[in-house]
Amino acid sequence: MKRITLTFLSITLGSIALLSLASILRFGGMQTLLANDGKMMYTISDLGTLGGPESYATDINNEGQIIGNSTISDGGPSKAFLWEEGTMISLTVSTAVTTHAYAINDLGWVAGAAVSGENEAQNQWPIIWANDTYTQLATISETMGTARAVNELGLIAGNSISESNNHLFIWQDSALSNSVPISDGIAWVNGINESNQLVGYIHDLQGKDQAFLWATGTFTPLGSLGGTSSIAHEINDLDQIVGSSYLSDEITSHAFLWENGSMTDLGTLANVSSEGSQALGVNNEGVIVGSAQVGQEHHAVIWKNDQIYDLNDLIPAESGWDLLQKAESINDQGWIAGTGLIEGHSHAFLLRPSPPLLPVYLPIVTAPESTPTPTLTPTPTPTPTPMPSGVMDMNRFLIGDGRLYEVKHSTGSQARHQTQIDDWRFFHTKGEGFLRSEWEELWSKNNYIYRGTDTSPGNGRYYSLYASDTPGSPVGSKWSPRYWRVGDTYERNAYVVVRNKTDCSLVPNLSGWANTWLRFEAYHPNFTFASGITLQNVIELAWLLNENSPAQERYYYAENFGLVGWSSADAGHSYINEIHQPGQRPDNSREVIPCLDDLHKPLIYSSKLNHGPLPAWYLRKIK
Repeated sequence: MKRITLTFLSITLGSIALLSLASILRFGGMQTLLANDGKMMYTISDLGTLGGPESYATDINNEGQIIGNSTISDGGPSKAFLWEEGTMISLTVSTAVTTHAYAINDLGWVAGAAVSGENEAQNQWPIIWANDTYTQLATISETMGTARAVNELGLIAGNSISESNNHLFIWQDSALSNSVPISDGIAWVNGINESNQLVGYIHDLQGKDQAFLWATGTFTPLGSLGGTSSIAHEINDLDQIVGSSYLSDEITSHAFLWENGSMTDLGTLANVSSEGSQALGVNNEGVIVGSAQVGQEHHAVIWKNDQIYDLNDLIPAESGWDLLQKAESINDQGWIAGTGLIEGHSHAFLLRPSPPLLPVYLPIVTAPESTPTPTLTPTPTPTPTPMPSGVMDMNRFLIGDGRLYEVKHSTGSQARHQTQIDDWRFFHTKGEGFLRSEWEELWSKNNYIYRGTDTSPGNGRYYSLYASDTPGSPVGSKWSPRYWRVGDTYERNAYVVVRNKTDCSLVPNLSGWANTWLRFEAYHPNFTFASGITLQNVIELAWLLNENSPAQERYYYAENFGLVGWSSADAGHSYINEIHQPGQRPDNSREVIPCLDDLHKPLIYSSKLNHGPLPAWYLRKIK
């Protein structure tokens, strides 16, 4: 695949930090950082339901998206769900009575199944949900089946569910690429890693379960902890496999970790042989989650640093939860999805380390006195200090607060800049006149800043960035870490598609993979620009063609503004030269590209790319 270097300005970012401040406070929590004995504490979020009394989580990806299943009414059928940033949506199939979600990758592809018909006429088909649509995956003849695992490379794995026709199925980009017949039982797939290794178990003709690893066409039995049955639940990219196995008494089941050909008993909470446990998820840091039996109850647990902890002991006492029963999955940021009891009902939950693994910058808010004393002298805003250990949240600098300001280029041209927020996305708008402002579409998630579409490269063109060159992939590519330190560099690899604004036709000679680097060059508590304007809290980023090359361009972002300066060795520079007061100028209106909504509608969560200016509720918020 060819690679290209973008020579136009393509770096303005931001996030939905203003809109998400309330949710950060609500979900992130301002709670005790550590328990008295030094264990990490967690904040907990109730994911709710789709309308019924119960929900169950099954997986979480590195973007914080959670999937599972929920009832839609009291006594009604269950549907698969996708939860993201406080919102749960139903994953439906038009002909299905019930849907199930089992696995999600970082692109947001969800593997599952759809059930049609009832009783003897019931059929179950493997399904992949991607880009707001679903695809029924092919099987052999009319064999029923389910999709149970999906990795970042688009490899999907599952199995048939018929006792008379048993296969392990593998789909590549939604097309059936391999079917492995199982002659001595029924194979169940539970996990897949980036090396295309599958794990699961075979339920044999004698009623025993045998954990397996499947790679390049070969089954490897994983053995057991002394008993005759074992189940593999998950595999990470370090080839670590977790699951559960019977002990030699054929009654007690313990969680295990399998690596380098050896199976290790992870033990139980009470360290009593009659108590059971199971390991259900493992991330790429080797942290394991699952459940352990305590008397007649099951408690959600985590294994970390060779220790097992009851997650019920690691949440605030006033959380309102009756019992966390099962931790199903953990992502690389340490976020945990599982199921517990709250007010007597099973609900899916999200646990997040408190504080996050990399701290979030938030202003310190002091509660006012009951009868505040007015003052005629405004108190100057204190200069925030860098985050602990030098880590900084890029949202603090890359997001503007909606103010209008002018940026002047060394050639004399001038553009009016403004941040605009629409749903979960951030737009940096810029234009010589407010009636038609070019824009860049950006958003922020747990640990990365993403960029989508940019209408400002010139020559009547726009471009969109993708994480994959697979047709139908969603718009958006990681542009920068959200949290990093001065001196850090980050490699960016995006698939760039350039189109004409007139009809959205492809410009093929400018489309392809682009690989560049970004370096966090400096943090300036105060910075004076050529215009004489001095701004507080400015960061300087450098764009590099490779990790050790000289900077091609430098970008300056200021807290509360966004992009305020730019310089290049061969194309001049620009800098902030005028700041408008609220209401002094009309808000920017994002330029409309008529064909863009129709082209991208299947690929993004919202079709509001072209619609501005700022909504009334946002104007009230910033003014």
